[in-house]
Amino acid sequence: MSNQFFKQQKSVKPCASRLMSRKKGPARLIEIGTRDFADLLKLNLMMIGALLPSLSFLGLTIYFFGQMIAFVFGFCAILACLLHGPAYASFYRGMTLLLMDMDGPVWRDFIKNFRASARQTMLPGLLTGVSAGAQGLIFSGIPAPAPGLAVLAAGLSCLLIQTIAPYYFLQAAYLDIAACALIKNSLILSLSAAPRGLCAAAVVILCAVASLVFLPVSLPFVLCIGFTLPGLVSMLLIWPPVDLAFGIENALRRKPQR
Repeated sequence: MSNQFFKQQKSVKPCASRLMSRKKGPARLIEIGTRDFADLLKLNLMMIGALLPSLSFLGLTIYFFGQMIAFVFGFCAILACLLHGPAYASFYRGMTLLLMDMDGPVWRDFIKNFRASARQTMLPGLLTGVSAGAQGLIFSGIPAPAPGLAVLAAGLSCLLIQTIAPYYFLQAAYLDIAACALIKNSLILSLSAAPRGLCAAAVVILCAVASLVFLPVSLPFVLCIGFTLPGLVSMLLIWPPVDLAFGIENALRRKPQR
């Protein structure tokens, strides 16, 4: 199994003093929210930086909808979605490293994994980003031929993406295997652990909707932990079946400290 790990993951160092007494589940979430809160802020800022270009161009597309310039902004938003895949893979890796109580530089690990996972995740990130953008256009109130069906389709596609895509990006963050294998594994994991995936998707979607509905009051929350809080709860549910299937944590902990 060790040959399936990216080389840059050798920089991750498990803290020997924490291995036997490491907390799990909700207790670990509380510990992350206190002792490791700085890492949550860092990961949240990095996610905002990676998604800001596409979100900005999407906002401009909605604002100028109906004008020729909107097509230019829409095209730029699509291109910016290429950043989504590597960003989510690096983000999920950071979240799971926090859950495993691993020591390591958050900024450097995010950047290294962003580069290493780009080949496997840019196209899936583009597809999920474009789908999310289309959902944003529909929910923004832009006229559609069948508004009810459009909203229903957008909601179902959002739920589908949020139940399958995290498994893909999470595997891509750790396993150096072909994209077709990642897709197959993601489908199997999402079906075998469907209740976990649905709960994780519900948490992410509800937090996103609440953040949008309560803007600008929710802006400080979004800037601080708008991504990391739902991401952490999501990984708490999704990570166990992935780790059980591939033995990632044991493989990481067997690596000698450097």
